[in-house]
Amino acid sequence: MKIRDIRTDTIHKFTTVTIRENQAVYVVGLNVAGMLKNHKLAKHIADASFAEVFRQLEYKAKWYGRDLIQLDQFFPSSKLCSNCGHLFLELPLSVREWTCPKCDSIHDRDGNAASVILLAGRHLRATGSDARKVNAYEIRAVVGPSA
Repeated sequence: MKIRDIRTDTIHKFTTVTIRENQAVYVVGLNVAGMLKNHKLAKHIADASFAEVFRQLEYKAKWYGRDLIQLDQFFPSSKLCSNCGHLFLELPLSVREWTCPKCDSIHDRDGNAASVILLAGRHLRATGSDARKVNAYEIRAVVGPSA
């Protein structure tokens, strides 16, 4: 019982601070049920309580009058160059760092994804586009030196 209480308290503190300190929060939806089928990661994913984090972010965003924009789970944030907008069709999960063949920028996979999610979220918020219908090609117009 104590571990559950600590986890619940930590999630509440994290989501409250995240929502209070930001006017908008941008996230990528996750297929948690599909991720739980990976037996090597299932325990860790379940321990992370992703569904509860998203649930709390959603209701707290409404409560505090903030925007929570969730990009589609298939949005290629890791495969899109945050510098020029080049889109890789294939980029295995094992590749943690890559060089863009178009602009020669070197990217850390997670850092680049965070930058792309930020740009995509700002674009969606500014245009009022539906996050479920946006695609990588629309965001590519936003990503690049002028962004």
